[in-house]
Amino acid sequence: MKIALLACIHGNARALADVLSHARRKGAEEIHALGDLVGGGPSPLATVKLLRRNEVRCLAGEWDVAVATGKPLPPGACGPAGDAAQALEETRDALDAASLAWLRSLPAGTRFARAGRTFALAHGHGPRGVLAADVLVLGHLHTPSVARSSTGLLLQPGAVGDGPEASYVLLDDQALAASVERVLVDVRVPATA
Repeated sequence: MKIALLACIHGNARALADVLSHARRKGAEEIHALGDLVGGGPSPLATVKLLRRNEVRCLAGEWDVAVATGKPLPPGACGPAGDAAQALEETRDALDAASLAWLRSLPAGTRFARAGRTFALAHGHGPRGVLAADVLVLGHLHTPSVARSSTGLLLQPGAVGDGPEASYVLLDDQALAASVERVLVDVRVPATA
């Protein structure tokens, strides 16, 4: 099965729509988003609606937690340039109560087994005990990479919502093959939720 692995959407629904379309054309049957779904981008509500409507399996990143709970961002949080406190407030104000509740419900990490292999996904460092796996997928860093070692794969999808070129990782869980996919975002066309 092909799995699309996304991260760091930062409320950019246009980029998310383009990446979802690209991943489906590439044969992705399952999609995971590894946090920082909202935060500082132009369309957080449309982003949440797209994720939910497309049944994307989502994790929480530090921006999602901060937006949903009102807590400050931790030091080292990646995201849009400028005033983070203002971006948090604007994002929170743009979301409805149901979207905020949904963000609060998201786990920080997940593990699953498939085809005799273990997969661990988290936004950054992940919750204790999540990270030991044959395939480890981490968001947070906005630089995509695929690294193979004697113990398995380390995948970093990069960022969907960070500029005119989005990135994600496409993983074939049977062949244990992964590639970084890049998508030029059509900023002229607004996304619809």
